[in-house]
Amino acid sequence: MTLSRVVRQTLVGVIGLPLLARLYVRKADVPKLPELAKILFRTKFRQAAEMLTAMASGLPKSDHRPRVVVDGAYANREFLKPAFMAGFDVVARLRKDAALTDRPPVLAPGTKRGRGRPPIYGKDVVSLAKRAGQKRGWAELKSTTASGREVTECFKTFLATWRPAGGVIRVVILKARTTRGGPS
Repeated sequence: MTLSRVVRQTLVGVIGLPLLARLYVRKADVPKLPELAKILFRTKFRQAAEMLTAMASGLPKSDHRPRVVVDGAYANREFLKPAFMAGFDVVARLRKDAALTDRPPVLAPGTKRGRGRPPIYGKDVVSLAKRAGQKRGWAELKSTTASGREVTECFKTFLATWRPAGGVIRVVILKARTTRGGPS
């Protein structure tokens, strides 16, 4: 498992600079290792969260929160909660059947809300497939790739709540990429 910093260079384009790496050891293999190794079993998600937490203390202070981009498998509570606590925004792929809900209603200032804490999650289920199938709400963004090709991305974005993230997330749906001169 490797934690890298992605940078854009003028000569070679976008590259990843490795900052920290850890070897993952399966739970079944830990008892077979010599005791001098003192290796404790940690899941991949916990190990990645520990790496982020270690990196957070060494980051320079900035006006914006640092982002971490991970594989969709890391979009779970075991990784997301420590990453948020360390001050990172997480970008990950969601499964198309992710259990999203709308945002809870916002009460007007001065309105009594009753007993208990205000709700964190909405009540209505959000279907990613239905949102993607709607013709309205799509936007386009033109950009240039690292190789110099001009591409147009079609996307739709909205806010929803998701239990593994512990509240509100921004969802971005992408359509297939088109390029000048045909598909890539």
